[in-house]
Amino acid sequence: MSVTGAMYNINATTKLSEQELKQGVQGDTSMSWHHQFKHSSYIFVSGLNQKMTEGDVIVVFSQFGEVIDVNMVRDKDSGASKGFAFLAYENQKSTILAVDNMNGYQLVGRYLRVDHVMDYKAPKEYDEDELDSDGDPVRKEYKATGPEGKGMGIYNQTDSQKRIASTQDGRARDLAKMQGEIKDADDDEAWAKSFEAAMKAQEEEDELAGLLAKYSVGKKDKKEKKQKADNKKDKKTKSESKQARSSSSHDRHPPKAIAALKDAPQSSTRDIGSASRAIDGGEDPIGERREEVARGTGADRDHGEIRAEENENVAIQEGEQEGSWRSVTVVRQSWKR
Repeated sequence: MSVTGAMYNINATTKLSEQELKQGVQGDTSMSWHHQFKHSSYIFVSGLNQKMTEGDVIVVFSQFGEVIDVNMVRDKDSGASKGFAFLAYENQKSTILAVDNMNGYQLVGRYLRVDHVMDYKAPKEYDEDELDSDGDPVRKEYKATGPEGKGMGIYNQTDSQKRIASTQDGRARDLAKMQGEIKDADDDEAWAKSFEAAMKAQEEEDELAGLLAKYSVGKKDKKEKKQKADNKKDKKTKSESKQARSSSSHDRHPPKAIAALKDAPQSSTRDIGSASRAIDGGEDPIGERREEVARGTGADRDHGEIRAEENENVAIQEGEQEGSWRSVTVVRQSWKR
């Protein structure tokens, strides 16, 4: 680059950047003019207002990356700024952004020239209190100033930066408090939603349990009713069967008739008739008929055998008031030899 004038260098660098934009060349490729400075993280800034400090320079250029070193050249006697400085970035690609965007930029009434530094030479500082073997002051080891002149990684050292940091901390606290309140509200809302979901699930579970219980009780009641009906039917059937057996037994063998017949001798038909009449103390036409048959067949009685087949239909009725047997009727009795 020519050093014949500041504006000439500014215009030359600006034209290079514009030409690359037209060609679509990216700054981090080998085709870019920035590529030859890939090993250096320093840029040169001139045209600075003499009232600007290192902190002002860092504030302006920190928008392109983390500044790790700034060296503003000052007059040794007065300490006044000479209007130019060297600045280093943590990331080398930040130098490309700074050169493309800040070269030709007007700051505090002056145009800035911003360019790469091929080989940065650190300033020489000597320790007057420490001398070498020849008696000369020992050169101090150069250390990067960091973003605030106190070394790399050291922040919030200047008064202006302290105020900025305090403001940012206050905003951060307010934001955190607001987010905490929002979080608390969100937590409350989430708890309320979860509680409503749990209540709804409990209601559904209770409703299902009620339906199951109702179905189970209904089924049990139905089963019990069926069992009672079956038991009642069985009792009725058993009662009818028992009554039928009792009635059949009384029909075949009336108690009084059987007792009378057992007491009467078989050889005497008259006695049989008498026994029949003794059933209810009344008239016995069948007994009389037996006597007539016996008298008419008396000759054959010694040589034959009398067989009697009796089909007796006895109607027995129990009196509600007297509670005794009303009548016993012998329907039919036949004698055969």
